[in-house]
Parts: sequence; structure tokens; C-alpha cells
Amino acid sequence: APARVARRPRRRSAAARRARHHPSGRDPTTFAPSTTTVIPPAYRLRAGGVTGGPEGDAVYRVKHETLTIGGHDYRIRSLLDRDQFHDPDGAAAARGVSEAQWSFFGVVWASGLHLAEFSSQHPLDGKRILEIGCGLALSGLVCHHRRADVTASDRHPLAGEFLRRNVLLNGLPAMPYLEIDWSAPPASLGRYDLILASDVLYEAGHPDEVARFVD
Repeated sequence: APARVARRPRRRSAAARRARHHPSGRDPTTFAPSTTTVIPPAYRLRAGGVTGGPEGDAVYRVKHETLTIGGHDYRIRSLLDRDQFHDPDGAAAARGVSEAQWSFFGVVWASGLHLAEFSSQHPLDGKRILEIGCGLALSGLVCHHRRADVTASDRHPLAGEFLRRNVLLNGLPAMPYLEIDWSAPPASLGRYDLILASDVLYEAGHPDEVARFVD
């Protein structure tokens, strides 16, 4: 019998690595909607200003997208390069955000657009609303635009700053934001009438954590 030749294992591409860590088994960067995108070269978000430390040399390149949700146009600042990773002080790692998942917060996901469309039509009057694992907080922004009592939350160290800038881009007043660990929510959080979430179950323990959090 002819001798079998051993082959070296193939290195996974960046897209394959992202897909392996996403619950759908697909690369989430392929979920982005077809929109008109303008990428001004000067729009760059400096890491130091976000993490609270001295401003460093590293920058995050971002883009602007115009998304039509519920008949209204929203200007959204999101990550330009989904392969970006920068966590020099370990802020993301300390919050349980792995390198493979670091950029997910800054992606416009199809599921997030569907939830935002739902939020544009669902009755919100008199409801206290919390968006968890908000990422770019599309649903929260839609609710905020509708003058609802809404708070966005995430554990990613950049989510709050991206939200602040997107609120300003859309000419809206300041929007409440909380950094929340589902396994140890603050005692002062209180109760909410409606909790919004999309694509938040990345790890094996997340379903139980979310179930206990919303109970």
C-alpha cells in the first residue's frame, strides 16, 4: 500500500475563528445590512480616552452607517475593522470579554436590527426598559428616540463610550448606561417592565446567568 503523507493542520482564517466563537456558527461580520456607509479617515476613537487612562498611541478605526429603522434614519458609529483588538490594561479580559469576542460589541448584527425594528413599534408608554448586552444599543437608541424610559447596559469597556457618541450623532439627550455583570448585578438596579436583548448567549454559562438575572 502506498505510504500516507502526513499533512500539516491548516490555520483557521480570521473569519473562521470568529464563526467558531459565535452561537450561529457563522462569521458575524457577514450579518451587516446593506446600507450607505461613509468612512471619513479622520474618525478614529482613541483607546485611552475610553478606558479612563492616559491617551495612548493606539486608535480604533470606526465607520458611520445610516440605518433606517421604523421609518427613521439613525446615524451609527461602529467599528470599521472587526479584527481589531486592544486591551493593554486587561479591562476587557477582567470583564470576561475574550480576544475572539472583543469586537462583537461594535458590529451591526441582523438580530440587533430586527430587535430595533420591534422596539420601534412595540408599545412603550409607562414602561421601564433595560437593554442588556447592548453592544451598539440600536434598540435602546430607538426607544430613547421615542422618549421611553430606557437604560442600556453591557460589560464591554467601550460600549458606554460608543453609546454616548451615537446619542450625540443623532441629536438626542444623554441616555442612561450601566456596566452590568449578569452574575453579580448591582443591588440598586431595581425592577424593569421590559428587558431587551439579542445575540447575548456566547458562552455555555450565559443562559443560566441571564435567566437568574431577569428572574
